[in-house]
Amino acid sequence: MFADTGLKQYCDSCCRQAHSHYQRKMHQPTKLRIPEGFFRGGPDGSPRVPREKMELFAVLCIETSHYVSFVKYGPERENWMFFDSMADRHGDESGFNIPTVTLCPEVAKYLEMPVAALAMEQPRDMEGVAKRLFCDAYMYMYQSKKMALYK
Repeated sequence: MFADTGLKQYCDSCCRQAHSHYQRKMHQPTKLRIPEGFFRGGPDGSPRVPREKMELFAVLCIETSHYVSFVKYGPERENWMFFDSMADRHGDESGFNIPTVTLCPEVAKYLEMPVAALAMEQPRDMEGVAKRLFCDAYMYMYQSKKMALYK
């Protein structure tokens, strides 16, 4: 079902539960038409959404109005750079910030870890700037290699 926050998908029991709320008593869920490109293949013969593998290429991080980003700049797994919008400052109140860009190949190590192993990591013990990636991440950006205009 579509909501103000986007597309919501529920199993039958969750759908009944969501619509049992007093504000939704009059709402009737509407079945969505399944596009032709989807195929039948779920365990119960139901349509299954085809998987699309995407590649993480950037992460925007925010900590109290301080924006930093991690950007993948090449094909190698360790090709990550760190952009800090406020790394250095010149002057006092009327001064200006000087952004910096540094390489951070250590980020690849953490991104490739199994989730269980990553969960055991303490951010304070992470190498380099990787802590910012896992503590202050705000927006992740992905790309489809199949759909890339430039390879």
